[in-house]
Amino acid sequence: MNAVDVSDAAEGERRELESLPDALLLLIFSYLQQPALGRSLAVSMRWGQLASDDQLWRAVCDAKYGLKEPKRGDGTGCVIFLEAARSWSRVASSVLGRPADEPMPALAPLWLRTNSMWASIVGWAEKHLPDAAASIAPGASQGEWTATLGRLDLDLSPTHEPLLALRLLYAVHDGQRNAFDAKSAARELTRGSFGPRDLCQELEAAAATWFGNGSTSGAAGPDPESLPFIGLGGGFSAYDQHPCVRLLPLSLLTAWTLFMRNQVELPPTTVVAACSYDLRRVLCYDLESGDLMFGHVQGRPALQGRPAVQVGALRMLRAVPTEAARGHDLLLWLEELARRLGDGVYQASPLIPLEPLTKGVCLFPQDGPKLSTCVTRGIRVTSSSVFAPEMGTHVYSIRLKLLSPFEEGYQSAEQRGFVTAQLHTRHWVLRQSDGSAERVDGDGVVGRFPLLREGGWREDRQTDASGRIGAGEEEEGLFIYQSMSGRGGTISFEGHIMFVPGSLRQPRGEEFAVAVARFPLVCEPADYVF
Repeated sequence: MNAVDVSDAAEGERRELESLPDALLLLIFSYLQQPALGRSLAVSMRWGQLASDDQLWRAVCDAKYGLKEPKRGDGTGCVIFLEAARSWSRVASSVLGRPADEPMPALAPLWLRTNSMWASIVGWAEKHLPDAAASIAPGASQGEWTATLGRLDLDLSPTHEPLLALRLLYAVHDGQRNAFDAKSAARELTRGSFGPRDLCQELEAAAATWFGNGSTSGAAGPDPESLPFIGLGGGFSAYDQHPCVRLLPLSLLTAWTLFMRNQVELPPTTVVAACSYDLRRVLCYDLESGDLMFGHVQGRPALQGRPAVQVGALRMLRAVPTEAARGHDLLLWLEELARRLGDGVYQASPLIPLEPLTKGVCLFPQDGPKLSTCVTRGIRVTSSSVFAPEMGTHVYSIRLKLLSPFEEGYQSAEQRGFVTAQLHTRHWVLRQSDGSAERVDGDGVVGRFPLLREGGWREDRQTDASGRIGAGEEEEGLFIYQSMSGRGGTISFEGHIMFVPGSLRQPRGEEFAVAVARFPLVCEPADYVF
């Protein structure tokens, strides 16, 4: 058969199809994939009208992208599903670097959730923690993503949902690019000689160009000492411990994954998605199961129905509630972080009290069910804790304030019976998992005896072993005391603090007790781990 005969045969088939009734043509179109259905639009005016049927494109959007309502890839609504399909085709092409040849029913739900999550976190950071916002990078290119897969020798289908979810996360923002972190990673990779040389060079260059490198086009840049504390995953401090978790860009995800493969036998399909600058807190994302694991777990912390599991040489905990559906843990965790930031559960404040350069996302809850509050004679005590698996215990924060006018619970000096009051002794009750209770009594709190006044306090400290207390600096705002809860079996904390009206040197009345309401020190199955 020559070319003329083939052309005549094709034209005959087209005419036969043209003669079919509309209902039968629509049925045939319903079996076509998006590319073929799209080409049908240009065959003839009649086919163009039939192939534009919104029910056809609704089915295409649902089956191929998981899109249930007409929305573009940027989340805005549109009138017809045909327009939505064209938009999602462009999203798929930009994410995968090529047109999507197979259905990706997770694409639309994951992409829309990812964009919403990032918008919430970036919006919060721009308002409350500008340095952290400035470190958030634009989306990673397809070339950067492909390089990451190659360096880590990851050979998974690009439509495998946990991998797709990670790609979408980085397509919107490439984590936090922080010069301090780049320097640390470059140093460790060079010292250990286990990272690709080009990656070491890339990180060395990043240390000179990323946020906080000291060259900010003439503008005053951030103080280098503040950079370890701007991780959006949050942090805290107690004694000499002050971890802060950052969301890693792809180059650092690669570097620390290679590092931990070398050091702790991290499984080959597990990557380090976030970590503290000292690597004591690490979040590992399993690209096969989609599980997000937090660790590493030391000692025997108080866990209720929350077993630690082995990840390489590490003991770790699933970072989302144990009953959460598996597959998208990292996105779930970030969405919960965004919610807590937006609701004021986590707030921006110095992670080390009285040190402004440590301002970051403080993980001690300041609202919600994990915060306990009690007011006694105008003194408000708020208490909360953070689970620190790397220490095998909880870290707690107790905040004291003599309330000012217009604050709930305020009493005038005449009503409460004093102008100032000074902390004298503490009396804690630590309840254990076996039902027993441990009582702890002592003077002050770690050698500190704050004298409270309306609007602030004075930092009085024990000056030496003799027990003498020296008057310190005047401070504004809350007095914050942070410590660890002791043995891992402790499941709750409560007690009271004795205050002296006036001051310890010049008392103006009898001592009185200020209640510290009970708060939990346990990691339960329904808890997220931050």
